[in-house]
Amino acid sequence: MILGILSDSHGRQRRTARAIRLLQTLGAEAFVHCGDLGGKAVLNELTGRRVWFVWGNTDVARPLLSRYAQQLGLAVPEGIPLRLELAGRSIAVFHGQEPQFTRLARLIQSERIAEFETLLETLVRESALVRESLPAPQDRGIDARARIPSRTARCYILFGHSHRPADLRVGRVRLINPGALDRARPHTVATLDLKRDLVRFWQVDDRAAEADPPRRFKPH
Repeated sequence: MILGILSDSHGRQRRTARAIRLLQTLGAEAFVHCGDLGGKAVLNELTGRRVWFVWGNTDVARPLLSRYAQQLGLAVPEGIPLRLELAGRSIAVFHGQEPQFTRLARLIQSERIAEFETLLETLVRESALVRESLPAPQDRGIDARARIPSRTARCYILFGHSHRPADLRVGRVRLINPGALDRARPHTVATLDLKRDLVRFWQVDDRAAEADPPRRFKPH
């Protein structure tokens, strides 16, 4: 299963729509938006798709946006991290400014990996497993009975906020930031092949024709 990851739209509806079309072209079957959607227009672009999202620090009108998202049939995040189980993998989604994420980042920076994994496991355990808003085949969907991943299981943290693409392995955990669709050069998204554990980054170019081939991007 290929997951399309995007973040930090900041209300850029057309660019978000272009990003989703690009990800679909690349085989994405489902999508995660890592926050800073920026308003109703971007929520409209998520409608009718197999998608999950979290709020970002600029999504200030959350009660209004939450009601609107529910009217569209979207699954509204209720806590941090957003916890998913897809294709047998555990996924925790943050925006990147949350205190919980900051604590995880500090443990990584100080190379306290065991404490990092313990804290992540605790945060995931305390988060409700999110069910899909759209039906999907059982072999591709969320396993609502899935357990907290063991210390040897492969899992992912998806986040945004920094506007910088990133792909980092810390112990059994892979942290992925797709980059941003606003206030970034270039604008980027990412694909994650959950079966192959393969991450790739892609440029979203407003000037590109729909028929142009996708352009890879390699973070520094």
